[in-house]
Amino acid sequence: MSDDKGSPSHEAGEPLPSAVTPGGSPSRQGLMREGLIVALASLVGHLGNFLFYVVAARNLDAGGFATLASLTALALIVLTPVSGVQAAMARGVAHSRARDDGIAVT
Repeated sequence: MSDDKGSPSHEAGEPLPSAVTPGGSPSRQGLMREGLIVALASLVGHLGNFLFYVVAARNLDAGGFATLASLTALALIVLTPVSGVQAAMARGVAHSRARDDGIAVT
C-alpha cells in the first residue's frame, strides 16, 4: 500500500520492514543485524588486505615491496579526502530526497 504521495504506508496485518518500528525509527534488532553485516564485511576486507601483503612480501624483493608500500600509502593519502567528498555528497542527496525538494540528481 502507499499513500497519495507514493510513500509506503502500513495497514493492520501487514508485516513491517524488519529494521523499522511502527514509529518509523530503526529497531534495535535491525540495527544489530546491520552492524553485524558491516563488521563482517570489514573483517573480510581486512583479511584480504593482510593476505595481499603476505603474498606481495613473499613474491617481491625488498625494493619492489618498498615501491608497493609507497604507492599504497600515496593512494591512501589521495583517496581519503576523495572518500570524504563522496560521503558528503551522498549525505546531501539523501537529505534532498528525504525533503523531496525535487532536485534532480544525475
